[in-house]
Amino acid sequence: MNGQRAAGVVAQVALQVSAVALAFVLGFVLVLIFGYDPFEVYSVLFNGALGGLENVAWSLQNTTPLIFTGLAVALAFRAGLFNIGAEGQLVAGAFAAAVVGWAVPRLAGQDLSGSPFWNATWYPVGAGVVLATLLALAWTAVPHRGRPAQRLAAVRRVAGVVAALVAILYLLIPRASGLFLWVGDVAVVPLALVAAAVAGALWALIPALLRSRLGVSEVITTIMFNFLATLLASYLLTTTAFKEPGAVPQTPAVAPRAQLAELARFAPQSCHRDLDATQLNTGFVLALVVAILVAYFLWRTTLGFELRAVGANAEAARAQGISVGGCVVLTMLLSGALAGLGGAEQVLGVHHHFVKDFWVGLGFTGIAVALVGQNHPGGVVLAAILFGALQNGAVEIDMMTLFPRELILVLQALIIFLVASGPMLQEILLRRRR
Repeated sequence: MNGQRAAGVVAQVALQVSAVALAFVLGFVLVLIFGYDPFEVYSVLFNGALGGLENVAWSLQNTTPLIFTGLAVALAFRAGLFNIGAEGQLVAGAFAAAVVGWAVPRLAGQDLSGSPFWNATWYPVGAGVVLATLLALAWTAVPHRGRPAQRLAAVRRVAGVVAALVAILYLLIPRASGLFLWVGDVAVVPLALVAAAVAGALWALIPALLRSRLGVSEVITTIMFNFLATLLASYLLTTTAFKEPGAVPQTPAVAPRAQLAELARFAPQSCHRDLDATQLNTGFVLALVVAILVAYFLWRTTLGFELRAVGANAEAARAQGISVGGCVVLTMLLSGALAGLGGAEQVLGVHHHFVKDFWVGLGFTGIAVALVGQNHPGGVVLAAILFGALQNGAVEIDMMTLFPRELILVLQALIIFLVASGPMLQEILLRRRR
């Protein structure tokens, strides 16, 4: 049994590698047809993607957000959902991380002990926590059926009560508020990451509830929420509350202690010159850890098995007592949280601001990454590295040749097409052999 499973995995990997190789061969032919030297173009492409430590670091920097969005889409696919809203969830998570990254250290330096709660600068934060907690408690009061919901109901209620007590304490006792802000300032990076994950999950909550309760397609709702997220973020960057003074539409810079550490700090001295030119940071390591955790969750936990069962056959899963609606909501929340972490990595590790339009293409490229990676966390990581390297190679082509960088888009389209057509081509070959 294990031998057959291993043979199946090897066959899938070989099919994916063959599809990618064939895409490069077709790209080679297209370059030749357009009248350019394909050897020169491909040489520049590969040199820009992998030529030297600095270029490798740039490629991995491009890879990091694609791992998060690819995992977000792949996890949803495993449960039979098509989460096209990873880009909007990434924006929500990035904005939350940016606000925490610059607001918490700033507020932590203020003396709040004598401020009345109704006009203190920190009051809207506490009021928002109270409102969110009340909404969470109201949601947990809704009756659910099925084993996942029954197991999670008690945990949600306990968490909701604890959050409500903390929020009330935060509002009514200014000294406690100052303590909370001090703790947040000390652990501002974990707090910003948690805020990003929660924001991404909350942005996916309404589409999840619409799908689980009313059967509304998540494809439509998540696309619409992409527009809502990007337009709302663009508007907020025009307001004095969130826009940093200057011509660039961006939030104030996150505090230095809120920034993700650059990997150059942990590298040998001989590598510093190459790595210092990039913004490759510990977010890449975090992405790899998250990929391992997603794999463990899907194949080593009961909830992961139930999500995969719902994705394979929702009616059969329901007949076995699995709460399909509960699995849909849980999957979308986890998917949104993963995308939100991708936004946090970009803000805390790369831009150090929430900059308008930095998110363009990250969510939709994540769909391609999940497809090429066959919705497996390991495949997603490898596919993200491929797409990140292609993006960096495109920059090199733009600078060093006269060939249009749109070649990379053509290559990506060919890879996606051939990978998607792989099972069909495999079936055709098997039929011919028979």
